[in-house]
Amino acid sequence: FQDDAFLYGLACDLDWRAYHLHSSFRGYSGYFNDGDRPATLDVQLSRRLGQLQLTVGTGLGLWDNLYRRTELGMAYYFTAN
Repeated sequence: FQDDAFLYGLACDLDWRAYHLHSSFRGYSGYFNDGDRPATLDVQLSRRLGQLQLTVGTGLGLWDNLYRRTELGMAYYFTAN
């Protein structure tokens, strides 16, 4: 049983006009080398259209965390009168 590991992560956000791009790479590295080095790479792009925000994103699990994820989203921002 392992109760400690080195954690790491790196993220980048970029805003350009009505677009927002977010990317991140994160994970941890254990010392048993038995499924204890998972990492995740995520990318998400959002576009703001007035009070509406549309989002598309994807994620990829690396090494000991193999999966793929795709997301579509929509958010509505309420404003006070």
